[in-house]
Amino acid sequence: MNTFYEILPDDKYGEVRVESLLPYEDGLLYKCKQLPVMSLPVKVSEGRRWYDVVRLQDIVNFTLSERVYRQLCEAKLTGWCSYDVDIIGVDKKYYGFQVIGSCGELKRPDQPGFIKGLDFDIETWDGSDFFSPQGTYSTLCTEKAHDTINAIGITNISMENIDTVEWYSS
Repeated sequence: MNTFYEILPDDKYGEVRVESLLPYEDGLLYKCKQLPVMSLPVKVSEGRRWYDVVRLQDIVNFTLSERVYRQLCEAKLTGWCSYDVDIIGVDKKYYGFQVIGSCGELKRPDQPGFIKGLDFDIETWDGSDFFSPQGTYSTLCTEKAHDTINAIGITNISMENIDTVEWYSS
């Protein structure tokens, strides 16, 4: 039996957010269908507290600290790739996180309303540790990725078992 989790950046008081100095399309960058030529130049747009996960000024994309990036690479987790991020005027190294793993669409109920639990056809999952359901920008992960993230002690991220995620289906 597989256990899966949804990954979300946390909202922490005073967290740093960065703004890209180059245009990009949120979803294309997130799904690794758009890559910066060299590195993505960004500037700090708000906050003062640095965490392992720093979000860009959109609802999908985020970056990982060098510490977390290296540990995820060492753990040989699959389904993700990255790009260099150049934070102007800051001596910290971060990497953009992109999801390349996938599964089919989420199963939707017949009636609209609030739903508890995310479900997809396991046969459509490509077996990656990080993956995104077709038609969404959700980041899901395996128990292996979940346990690795917990062991690393990543700041500014939350994970919830997909069986308990509450969402609205229209």
